[in-house]
Amino acid sequence: MTSFRWLLAAALVLAPSATLACEHLTEHFELCAEGTPWAEGRWENGGDSATLYLGEIGFEGFEGYSGSEDGGSLKASITRILRQTGENRTRETHLRDDFTTADLVIERNIATDQYQTYTPEIVVFMIAEGAGNRIALSVRAPEGTSVDELDRLSRAYAALVRPKSGG
Repeated sequence: MTSFRWLLAAALVLAPSATLACEHLTEHFELCAEGTPWAEGRWENGGDSATLYLGEIGFEGFEGYSGSEDGGSLKASITRILRQTGENRTRETHLRDDFTTADLVIERNIATDQYQTYTPEIVVFMIAEGAGNRIALSVRAPEGTSVDELDRLSRAYAALVRPKSGG
């Protein structure tokens, strides 16, 4: 079983049924990953956020994203952000959809992204809303990671993100 499939299996088994201890992710959201492979990941701080790495795949969540104060529908918001971040890069969209977790409503885009001359990567960009607040979630993986794998991983990751109590 590949490490990604093991990661997915563990996350899907543990996330819905276990009562997980949660850690600070942003001002209004937490990551509830106790007992999952995400709890064993490597955190890298950078600027105004931190990225959690499992192997070569990075998982990030941040609230102060460009356009976060604009409101409007999730679909309009993600469209605006993708347009704004499309300069100086090529982007091939593979999947654009929406889904829900127990705590969040999510609009998602999965695309291969190449900024100028850098190595292409496949990026899942999501805007999620829960308890009246929004968070941007991203998953970055090496080019060649399958869309199916990133679909499963991004859904499993989003299921671990919860609004903070009273947040």
